[in-house]
Amino acid sequence: MKEEVKQRLVEALRSGKYRQGRSYLKQSPLPQDSDPRDEYCVLGVLAEVCGGTWEKSGPRREYSLNGETLAASLLDADTTEISGLSPSNQVRNGTMNDEGEPFAEIADLIEKEQ
Repeated sequence: MKEEVKQRLVEALRSGKYRQGRSYLKQSPLPQDSDPRDEYCVLGVLAEVCGGTWEKSGPRREYSLNGETLAASLLDADTTEISGLSPSNQVRNGTMNDEGEPFAEIADLIEKEQ
């Protein structure tokens, strides 16, 4: 991953600004949720810091990124190029997220190893 992107991502993950979600890069909250913020996978936060454009994907909760509806474990080509994050690390980070690792722990790993 490109160093400046890594620094911005680690800062964003530790900031408390982003509500952690699973299975989608970004999704809106359920009506019964007490927290009205959208939910993000770690890769969704990366897309945010890379300037991705989100669009609601119809009546469902998830958003499309830069015009593409994507699996939570992979980014679109533009974000991949901007970030420099390899596909294998995309899968690794997405899997950690979806298995319940908190953003702070994922940030520690990214800071040390990516």
